[in-house]
Order: sequence, then structure tokens, then C-alpha cells
Amino acid sequence: MNTEVAERLGLAAAIVSGVKNFEEMLDKPVTYSTSKANELGVKPGMSGRDALYLLV
Repeated sequence: MNTEVAERLGLAAAIVSGVKNFEEMLDKPVTYSTSKANELGVKPGMSGRDALYLLV
């Protein structure tokens, strides 16, 4: 994902790095979140699972 484009478009998005599948993404920490995602409560360091609940 291009984070600059996501920010420019006002998208709520988060990045979880170093995973091979969806299940791993749920337990790993968020490494980056857009400002729109931050407004929804997503913060770097929280689990992918917690971020997902806030983004849907």
C-alpha cells in the first residue's frame, strides 16, 4: 500500500508487517496507520485484531 496515496485520499488504513496470512495479521502489531484511521482510534502498536474492529 502506498501510504502517501492513502493519506491524500483520506482512507482509513493500517499496516501490519511481517505476516504470511490473515491469522498472523490479527496478532501482530500495527506498524502504521493513516490519520483517518487514527481518528477512528487505530494506533501503531495495537494488534491487527483491535485495529480491524475499529476499521469496520
